[in-house]
Amino acid sequence: MEYKELKLLKSINCDIYKEDSVQFNILSLILESEHLELYSDNSHIIICRSSPDTAVWIWTDYTITKDNSQMLYECIYNEFEINTNITFVIKPVMCDIIKKVIKDKIGKDSCIITDMMTYHCVEPIQPKDIDGFMQQADLSDIDIIAGYRADDLKEMNNINTSKEEQSNNSKSLIESGNLYVWKNSDGDITSIAFVAHRSQEQARINRVYTAPKYRNKGYAGMLMYELSKMLLNEGRIPVVYTDNTYPASNKAYKKVGYRECGGLYEIGLNK
Repeated sequence: MEYKELKLLKSINCDIYKEDSVQFNILSLILESEHLELYSDNSHIIICRSSPDTAVWIWTDYTITKDNSQMLYECIYNEFEINTNITFVIKPVMCDIIKKVIKDKIGKDSCIITDMMTYHCVEPIQPKDIDGFMQQADLSDIDIIAGYRADDLKEMNNINTSKEEQSNNSKSLIESGNLYVWKNSDGDITSIAFVAHRSQEQARINRVYTAPKYRNKGYAGMLMYELSKMLLNEGRIPVVYTDNTYPASNKAYKKVGYRECGGLYEIGLNK
C-alpha cells in the first residue's frame, strides 16, 4: 500500500537527512541491512528498520506538514504490528503522533522507554595525568571482557547473565578488531569501548564500560579521547548515543570534547 508519496522502497537518497546525519547516524547501518524495511517520500520522511525484531527509526525534517504527519500516521498504523516488542525512535517533536498511533491501533498507552542524546566529537580534549594506554583487545583478554559485558548488561539493562554466557559474544567483538581497551600502568583492563559501525563520514561507538573499582579515575575518558583521535585520523567523526538518565557518563563525554547533536525518544509499550 502507498500513502500518497510515502512508498515502500529498497533505497533512498541519503542527502535528504544530511543535516541530521549525526543524530540519525544509525540509519547508515540500517540502510545496509539485507532485511531492510523502508518507507520514504525521499524528501520529508524516512521510516525504516533492519529486521522485524529491531526498533523502527523515523526521521522527519523540520518542515513536516500536517499532510506529511498524516501520511506517517497511516503508514505506521497499517504497515507495522504493534506489540510489546516494537519500539520507535523519533525526534521528540514526533512523540504525540507515535503515541496516538499506538493508542488508536491497540487501545493502550505508550511511554518514553529511553530519553536519548546524540554526541559527536570534532576536537578531542586530552584529559590530564591519566596513566596507561589504549590497545585493541585480544583473545587473552576474553575472561575480563566477558565479565565486564555481563556486569554492564546487568547495570544498564537489568539483564541477568554470566561471564560464561557472554564469552562467545565477547570473542566475536574481539575478533572483529573493533573492541578497544584501556590498560592502566599495572596492565589491568579498566575500560572498554567498541566501534560498532563505520560509515563513510562517521563512526559510532558503543559498549563503553568501566569496572566500578576503576571509576572516577578518568580511564573511560582517556580511552574515548584516544579512540576519537584514531577515528578522526581515519577521516570519520566519532558519534555516541547516550541515555540522558545517566548524567555522569554524559559529563565524561563532554570533558573529552563531545558535543550534543540532538535528542531522541524511544517510544514503546510498558512491558
